[in-house]
Amino acid sequence: MDFSHNDKTKALLEKLDNFIAEHIAPIEDEVYDFHHKENNHGDWTRWKLHPGTEALKAKARDAGLAN
Repeated sequence: MDFSHNDKTKALLEKLDNFIAEHIAPIEDEVYDFHHKENNHGDWTRWKLHPGTEALKAKARDAGLAN
């Protein structure tokens, strides 16, 4: 059996890798620090989202990377 990725999947993976490199990796430490500061408690019902989360979701949707 051939379990290699087809061309469509390869293109999607490349698109995803580029999106992560351009939009997510540069702010990864900032997001981690935010969550460590704001959500460093045991009550998940009080968790706060990083202020840039919705913008990143919109960019991912616009790039065809979200459903």
